[in-house]
Amino acid sequence: MKKLNILYVQKSTCIRAIKQALALQDLANVYLVTSNPPENTYEIKPDMFRKVYRIGSSAFDTAQLTAIINRLIRFDNIDLIHCHNEPDMPTILASKNKHNIPVVHDTHDAVSIIMKDLAVSSQVQSKFENIEKQAGLVSAARICVSQNQLEYLQDKHHLPMSNNLIVPNCLTQKWAAQTSLPKKSKKGEIHIVYVGGLVYHDKSHPYYLVDVAKNISDQQIHLHIYSCNLNF
Repeated sequence: MKKLNILYVQKSTCIRAIKQALALQDLANVYLVTSNPPENTYEIKPDMFRKVYRIGSSAFDTAQLTAIINRLIRFDNIDLIHCHNEPDMPTILASKNKHNIPVVHDTHDAVSIIMKDLAVSSQVQSKFENIEKQAGLVSAARICVSQNQLEYLQDKHHLPMSNNLIVPNCLTQKWAAQTSLPKKSKKGEIHIVYVGGLVYHDKSHPYYLVDVAKNISDQQIHLHIYSCNLNF
């Protein structure tokens, strides 16, 4: 069976996209265009991608991205474009490719929900909500991490009811812990693990999660944080 050639588009490569690419290795050749490759954030060799194209971060907000995608479609004979948010703008730009290659929009985080808790103006919030809506509408298909997230986006933006897929965030067996350590707490207490980026000083940043962490700990829940960066 011929492998599909899939072009992943993500401004900063995240662990969800990396794990998906790993899962697709036997079925597809996955190419990646990004400004921040896996080895930068996670110190992971990008072996799950057939090739990584690194471009400037500013390109992800302009027509320059469409031009780059058009060239890669021809060069790598791309069958499908898979855009991972956030941001959502790359999906809109990718959908303008002149080869009519279908675009899948993968919502990792609903930006309109994130914006509610950030120190941004109503005008900025409205702008990003509109981009979120357009990204969902111009896509040939949409992927969400949960049924709740999909229903939220459908209700808010009147997105199509068809061509939607739920792909939860899953643990990759390759990186799973081989042994379980005993909990250092009373029986019945809840533990939550956070793995990802964190920002401590900029309250307008999506990864400013200080208040969220405090709310969780105030509920007598143990929060274990494993940050992929040191900017917190």
